[in-house]
Amino acid sequence: MPLADLLPIAGALSAPAFLLIFALAALGAPFFAFLYLLTAALRSSPHLEAYASRLLRMALTCAVPSLLIAFASAGLAGYRTPWLMDWVRAAPLPPALLGLASLAFCASLLTLRRRTPRHGRLGSPLGQAFILAILAGGLLWLGLALSTALQEQARAVLHAPSESGLGVAPLILPDVTTMPGLGFALAAALVLGGLAAGAISLEYLLLRRDREPFGRDALSYMLRMAARGTLRCALLAAAFIVALWLRLPDMPTAPGGDIAPKLLLGVCTVACALVFLFSQLVAHSRRPWDRALTIHANMLALWLGLTALLSLGLINFYAG
Repeated sequence: MPLADLLPIAGALSAPAFLLIFALAALGAPFFAFLYLLTAALRSSPHLEAYASRLLRMALTCAVPSLLIAFASAGLAGYRTPWLMDWVRAAPLPPALLGLASLAFCASLLTLRRRTPRHGRLGSPLGQAFILAILAGGLLWLGLALSTALQEQARAVLHAPSESGLGVAPLILPDVTTMPGLGFALAAALVLGGLAAGAISLEYLLLRRDREPFGRDALSYMLRMAARGTLRCALLAAAFIVALWLRLPDMPTAPGGDIAPKLLLGVCTVACALVFLFSQLVAHSRRPWDRALTIHANMLALWLGLTALLSLGLINFYAG
């Protein structure tokens, strides 16, 4: 593939990558919140509990628009793509289960946010965060299984032989037996969710820096915690990038060689290094609320890396 063709692909996928950051942040925030609440229970730190509460509030802010856009996009894709509607009619249970689980996830976050005397509290914050983390993990796993089956169906439609001017493709339904084999993809999605949650929480805390009820000291502590969580996820993401580099020779390549996949994976590597660097600067700053440009650059680096990763996946799909 000529390198000049990468720019239109990356440009077309930049908007979905930006929206995907918010969806991943909504799913990654409960895991962060559970870990911080567990640490707060051992250390009796009110700042950790406050940051976990901010994470769950941020998760609802990210989840609702992401869910609305996902439903609208799915409806438009089904309207414009006849084979997709046939595929959903043949196996309606997995998409319906994913949609209901997404609505349940948003409803659980909304219940946490509205702690009125009429509704009460359903348990300790640690238990609620644990349930949300389990639900988010199930959403990721079900979404990966559904997207894998949908990818195979789309590839079958793309390569279907034509008979009398009509393409005939086999029907590929979601298979439950393939879900245990998604461990690597699920772990990578969890790391991406942690990266997105850390980057978005930095922006969220920065946006609320003048309305923090616990003062500048608490804000500084929470910003450093968010930055440390982000850089740790960046280190984990680096391990997955190394695994992708090792798997690169086994990936199908488009005509013209593997220059484009190597370039895109190199962009992912640089973006991961930049996220680590910017998070390190915020984590070791005495006045992290003054690092607005660094926090914005951190978000841009994550956006760039995710755009390159989606472009790599699209090239791999068409080359397969």
